[in-house]
Amino acid sequence: MKGSSRFLITSILVLFLAFLFGQTRTDLEKRLESNRKEIRKAIRVLEETRLKQSSSLQALSLLEEQINQRTRLLETLGKEVDVISSQIELANKDISILNAEIKEMKLEFSRLLYQSYKMRRKQSTIYFLLSSENFNQVFKRLHYIRDLVRYRKKQLRLIVAKQEENSRNVFKLIQRKNSKMSLLREQQSARDALSNDQVKIAAMLEELSGRAAELDRDLKRRRKIEEDLEKEIRAAIAREMAEAEKNRKKQGTGDVAIVRGTTFERNKGSIPWPVKFGQVSQKFGLHQHPKLKNITTENNGINITSRDGEIVRCVFDGTVSAVLEIPGMHQSVLVKHDKYYTVYANLHDVVVERGQQVNRGDKLGIVRTNDEGIADFHFEIWQGSTKLNPEDWLGSM
Repeated sequence: MKGSSRFLITSILVLFLAFLFGQTRTDLEKRLESNRKEIRKAIRVLEETRLKQSSSLQALSLLEEQINQRTRLLETLGKEVDVISSQIELANKDISILNAEIKEMKLEFSRLLYQSYKMRRKQSTIYFLLSSENFNQVFKRLHYIRDLVRYRKKQLRLIVAKQEENSRNVFKLIQRKNSKMSLLREQQSARDALSNDQVKIAAMLEELSGRAAELDRDLKRRRKIEEDLEKEIRAAIAREMAEAEKNRKKQGTGDVAIVRGTTFERNKGSIPWPVKFGQVSQKFGLHQHPKLKNITTENNGINITSRDGEIVRCVFDGTVSAVLEIPGMHQSVLVKHDKYYTVYANLHDVVVERGQQVNRGDKLGIVRTNDEGIADFHFEIWQGSTKLNPEDWLGSM
């Protein structure tokens, strides 16, 4: 009885831990697949970028992001290997418990068979019943024989069921061991790839360090272009606000007409990307490069590196407030979504015009590869006259 209680408690503990590890592994597998997807995207974007040029800040940024993704992948792989190792340990314990239970059941079954054998040797079942002193004893012996047979059959079924369960657990154990070996191989492959990327980034940093003055001039030139774009955006927003105020006064009621895109704010964190393929190559805000001295980047939005001919689409329903021509930035489209604005800059072949109503997913223009072999465009989000970080608003690609 004590042994059965011990087995029951241990089995419940094993089941609880298995459930817990199962939940953990499900989360890890989702994270792992997300890491793999991001790495595949980073590699593809980098390959597209590096086909026509050697080293640039954009290529450096993309390679750094690829290294970050590989590092995160290795961390997730390590955690999943640990979880599988724990599951293997639990499976081994579970198998040991089942084997002990099967052994105990077989011993009990052997005792039942021996009792039946002794009964058959000493006296037949009929004689056993007929030798009863009274009818009540006959009834009791009959029930005893019936219960004994039932219990014996039940024990046999339990043994068979436990053996089948054990076989399933052994199969799962083999699967987990194979899964662990596969993850360990992927770990080694990821380490090798990370090492190769680190060699590449070291060479790229060395080359870029020797061109510090050139990079500084290029960054200043780019910053001047972005400042020109910002002036045009602020002017366009100011015109919009002035026109809205003028219309409000004309109406004389103080009410502002309802405009499209009022749900933009409620979609923060899930707004679609303006392209189906691409990766952030320059982030929002002011950033000092960690390895290149005196190299600081400042961005009113984000730069997204994509591929030549990629279609840039509107991320939300709205109205085109302006189509701007900025030297060095090609064409830029400003779309209004109630009190919010989205900016799509450095576009080619723009297909919309001011005042046009646009829907989420509508084509605005395309991305083209520049002389440096980079196909990127610039994306911003404004709330009135305040610049926001687009990455806080975009969902997953």
